[in-house]
Amino acid sequence: MFKQIIITSLFLIACSDLSIAQQPDYIFTRRVENYENLEQPIPISSQIFWYSELWDIPIGFQFKFFDKTFDSVGVYCAASLYFNFSEYEDSLFFSGFSQAITDRGWASSGENSLSPISHMITGEEPERICKIEFKNAGFDYAPIEDSVYIQIWLFEKDNAIEVHLGPHYVTGPDS
Repeated sequence: MFKQIIITSLFLIACSDLSIAQQPDYIFTRRVENYENLEQPIPISSQIFWYSELWDIPIGFQFKFFDKTFDSVGVYCAASLYFNFSEYEDSLFFSGFSQAITDRGWASSGENSLSPISHMITGEEPERICKIEFKNAGFDYAPIEDSVYIQIWLFEKDNAIEVHLGPHYVTGPDS
């Protein structure tokens, strides 16, 4: 019995050491500054409304996320990013916004997109930034006039991720 307790204790200590070693560095900071739309970005979504699509885009540089390096990322329409999505079981996920967003063109039963998704790379090596923008996005199960602007930035220099929330209009709890 005593031997089993010692073995179990050693196993738990080893597992706790592994879990601590696998914790990525994480620092949350918040600042308030003016939101600026991307100027002349590259379109990701098409002129037709989007609802539940995933687009693969080049990051423009090597980006490290959870100790793995990527040169492209899957942009999911819910303001989320999938790293290594082609190997589904090994994909890493980043949620830029914790609400299901949609194209306001879909929500208004129209055919044209009212909520373009785009990206651009700014800066010079080694300080480039991949900026992804969800412009004028609506919300699932919310009034058509509710909307939000979101940008997700990936930084080459330190592999940081920033989420920028821009103009928004929210009338109810569903949004």
